[in-house]
Amino acid sequence: MRLMQESFCNICYNMAEIPERAYQDLAASSLFAGFSVKDIRSLCQNARCVFTAYHKDALVAFRGDSYERLLLLTRGTLIAEIIDEKGTSLKMESLVGPTPVATAVLFSSEAVLPVQLRAETDAEVVTVSRQGVLDICRRDERFLRNYLKDAGDKISFLAEKIRLLRFTTIRQKIAGYFLDLSNRQGSDHLQLPYSLESLADVFGVTRPALSRCLAQMVDQKLLRRDGRDYSIVSRRDLKELLEE
Repeated sequence: MRLMQESFCNICYNMAEIPERAYQDLAASSLFAGFSVKDIRSLCQNARCVFTAYHKDALVAFRGDSYERLLLLTRGTLIAEIIDEKGTSLKMESLVGPTPVATAVLFSSEAVLPVQLRAETDAEVVTVSRQGVLDICRRDERFLRNYLKDAGDKISFLAEKIRLLRFTTIRQKIAGYFLDLSNRQGSDHLQLPYSLESLADVFGVTRPALSRCLAQMVDQKLLRRDGRDYSIVSRRDLKELLEE
């Protein structure tokens, strides 16, 4: 995979110089759930992982790059975006470390990145080759299960994002998403599977705009807030929103 190498924005380290904090960060990621730092250090060293640090605004990878090494974002935030011919940026997702990047793409028949990756903040990344990922999967079935779960979750996330593109306003997106979630969970008391930051990415809006709209819908008695979760007060009113 082509990586930006401008001296002013990248600091590269060899495998043997992976800082201890990177292993500790990986221990908090979903991909290494259930692993000790000692286990992760051994797996990464045997898989010949590489550590790279990026300054804010550095380009980490381009859309269309061959994706031959899995990116494990350990610290910071990456923006996954699509740049059109006019230079307009469409933000697809914010990736907040620690988290793996594009797990479903690595083993696809056409393993190329569908988005550009840009560092929104200073960021640190550990990369591991496709063969290295396979070796880790063979050595520990827990990693294989975590990997498959992450790939499936990312596909579901993108499918939901595409489904909601047909709605034009934030209120419609919230109504459509909450009604569908209610049907899937079999209850009007909703347990949100995403954080508000991730939900804003699904809707293609900013976190503050989403928070304001949710607060307005609570004030209008369309929704009720229960801690971090929400309940639907009026399904009829939410359905009417979708017809506006």
